[in-house]
Amino acid sequence: ADIDDTIKHTQVRNKREMLQNTFVREFAAVPGMAAWFGRVARGSPNVAFHYVSGSPLQLMPALAAFIRGSEFPAGSVHLRALAFTPAALLDPDATSRHKQAEIAQLLADHPRRRFVLVGDSGERDPETYGAIARQHPTRVAALLIRNVSDEDAAAPRYAQAFAGVARERWQVFTDPAALPSDWP
Repeated sequence: ADIDDTIKHTQVRNKREMLQNTFVREFAAVPGMAAWFGRVARGSPNVAFHYVSGSPLQLMPALAAFIRGSEFPAGSVHLRALAFTPAALLDPDATSRHKQAEIAQLLADHPRRRFVLVGDSGERDPETYGAIARQHPTRVAALLIRNVSDEDAAAPRYAQAFAGVARERWQVFTDPAALPSDWP
């Protein structure tokens, strides 16, 4: 699962709010997400959680405390080693490349496991997850995208991001209570 705007209220699309929500305000969970993750965890004793984010590695202690304190299931946390250079900070694809590399490593490390990728529409999670699902069609059970950009599931963006991925394998949602908690 992604962290920012998927399980943690960050508002990545508004840079001022993102900075306030990351460095000034107390972290706040997205309503309903911890409850849904809990249902998933209780539904299968073999489920494992991995939190993959483009957030800088320096936030690891605070994000790990947030995950525990907000009652999300325990899991591995994979953050980005961020270079504070102008080129690195302005690279719009750096987070996507980081997530692709981390998820590819998780797939390699757990060859018998199927994955449900949970993200949001604020940046490039649909495009990143769609690419991963096309590369690993038998390993990715579902793609779940929290709608923070007010784009309908029928938006051209999703048709392009999920091209080649069966429609029943991806869902754009606003209310996590409506999400299923198990997949074949």
